[in-house]
This record gives sequence, structure tokens and C-alpha cells, in this order.
Amino acid sequence: MNKNRDFYCFLLLRFVFCLVIGCAIFSAQSVSASDELRQAVIGKWQLNDRLSDSVEKKFRAFEEPIRGGFRDGGIGSGRNRNLGRATGDPSALEIEFQADDPDRIARTSKMRKVVSATSVHIGGVEELLVVYDDEIKRKLVPNPHGRIFSASGDELIADRFGHTLSFWQKHVLVVETKTRGGVNVVERYRYDRRISKLRVSTSVTPSGRAGIEFERVYDRADDKT
Repeated sequence: MNKNRDFYCFLLLRFVFCLVIGCAIFSAQSVSASDELRQAVIGKWQLNDRLSDSVEKKFRAFEEPIRGGFRDGGIGSGRNRNLGRATGDPSALEIEFQADDPDRIARTSKMRKVVSATSVHIGGVEELLVVYDDEIKRKLVPNPHGRIFSASGDELIADRFGHTLSFWQKHVLVVETKTRGGVNVVERYRYDRRISKLRVSTSVTPSGRAGIEFERVYDRADDKT
């Protein structure tokens, strides 16, 4: 009787041991694969027009209802935004991503250029430097553990765009920006190994109304394979 009990205990312990080892190996492989895909995001990328959404078409559909509401005293109304028929001025949402802003230093035109970039260069390891169209530079400190804040708060960057939080969500680099005009911009950078390209999914959502979403696809422009 005792021999049978000892035998079953041995089988149970062996099963538990194998299960623990198997989970550890699977976890290590998952982490390794995630790290590999994170690293694949780094590099120089050039827009693939054929596979990408047209940002200009998306924004035209986005801006027309705003202009209509502004002219009619609708969505443009409100004392906090100084909008409506009485002012005759464009709304904060109208100028937030205005392409023909005469002041090229303005934050509004910079964010529009970021989400419309035809080339993106991502460099670094723990701290990232992203360069859009060889012109606009952006520093990111993505938290490797997800959407959480460290004690130092270094992940939250205050810059020309507003306030930006960046983090890794598995192998996806997520960049959340709250612009000074109150618009939420979320960018998701991920390497698609099926087609060996970088996908950047972006959502632009002003406060109090529906936003737009679009995706840009980039070909690798450096020698990295």
C-alpha cells in the first residue's frame, strides 16, 4: 500500500516538475519573441503609399463637420473655447491639425506633420529618439512593463506636442499624446513580420466627439534585416 502511495506521489511530483519547466520555457520563448519584435521596430522606415491610408482624406472628413458646426454655432459653441458666430475665429479643433498654418513653429502644424510623416527613423534602446521626415525630433521613454508610471515619472514627456506617455504593450510601442488643444492622439507602432513592414495605427480624438483612425505602413529603408 505504501509502495503504491509513494509511486503515485512520485508521478505527481514528476508531473508538477515537468509542468513548471514547460511553463518556464514557454515564458522565456514568449519574452524572447517579444523582445525580438520590439527590436525590429528600430530602424529607418519609408512610407508605402499603396498599403497606407490617406491622412489628408481622413482629415478632410474629420474637419468638415467641425467647420459646419462652427459656422452654424453648433459644435463650435462654448465659452471655454471662445467659439461660435460672435468670434469669427477658427475653433481649437480646426487649427489643431491645420496643414496650412502660417506659423510653421506652431505646435498645431507639428502634430499634423508627425502623423502624416512619409519617413520615420526610430533609434535607441531604453530611451528612443524618433525623427519624422528628417525634420521633427521626438524623445520617448517607453515603460517596458506597460501603461504604468515609474516613481520618477520619466515616461511622461512635456514637449512641443503637449504631454506624451509611451510604453510597450507586449511588442507594440504605444505613444499617447494629449495636445495643448485637448486632442487625444494615440499611435501604435508594431513590426508585422508576415510582410516585414512597420505598421503605425493612429487615432485622433478631440474631447467630446468622435475621432478618426488610420493606418500607415512603412518599408524598411536601412540595411537591417
